[in-house]
Amino acid sequence: SAKKKKQKEAVPEKKSDEMEFDFTKIKKFFTNPAILVIILLLIPMFFAGYFRYYPQRLPIANQWAENSINNNIKAQITGQINQQYPNLPDANKQQLAAKQAKDYIANNRQGYEQAIKQNADALRQQFKADDGTTYLLAIDPYEYFRKYSNIINTGHVWDEKREDGSFWDTHKLAPLGVKLRSKFGGATFHVWISVAVYRIISFFDKNISLMGAFFFMPIIFSVLSVIPAFFLARKVGGNLGGFFAAMIIGIHSVFLGRTPGGFSDTRSEERRVGKECRSRWS
Repeated sequence: SAKKKKQKEAVPEKKSDEMEFDFTKIKKFFTNPAILVIILLLIPMFFAGYFRYYPQRLPIANQWAENSINNNIKAQITGQINQQYPNLPDANKQQLAAKQAKDYIANNRQGYEQAIKQNADALRQQFKADDGTTYLLAIDPYEYFRKYSNIINTGHVWDEKREDGSFWDTHKLAPLGVKLRSKFGGATFHVWISVAVYRIISFFDKNISLMGAFFFMPIIFSVLSVIPAFFLARKVGGNLGGFFAAMIIGIHSVFLGRTPGGFSDTRSEERRVGKECRSRWS
């Protein structure tokens, strides 16, 4: 009996040793310098991309749809109350309408949520092209998008080649147009890098549209801009300093407001990152 008792006592000690060993391995994994750097980089990169993807998801459409349906329900109930109780004070009518609307929603929850989803999807579709990509968010991106599309579709930027051999952009200063220096005149770094990104994406996804790839340009470069920000600040403030610098670059309101998905201007790769780095490290 004493021998069996010793064997039973030995089992928990073995489990405790295994748990301690596993915890040690996990701790060792997360304290590995290379793994720690990767984790500290991935967090700001995730948030930099997540918030910039909002224009594609358009979560605000859910709130628009809910407000619209609530207002319709309340308007219908208010009309019924006005017919039944025409002499009731307005304050009492509003209170009664709010209560009945709340009860109606509670009793028809499934249909109510389905109506919100359908209305939200319909609202989102008004902001999207046929391929499901949200339209570009400003005027300038369409200027770059036109040149980028011309290069991919025709191999050059110009819209018209005239008899004297000159190349013309017929959209600028229409109907006169603008003469280009060459067949690639006006194609900035932003245009060429967008073409390169499209070539890479379309290699893996044959169904990607021109606008679909162009929409993601500011997201891609904003996420990548976190990397140099992290390593620059890391030289001065270590991993923690690099992490906070990367987070600031990734989600700063000024940078974020100019580089959401669809705002495919030159801000993300030509100007903003350079200015931010120079202003912080000069």
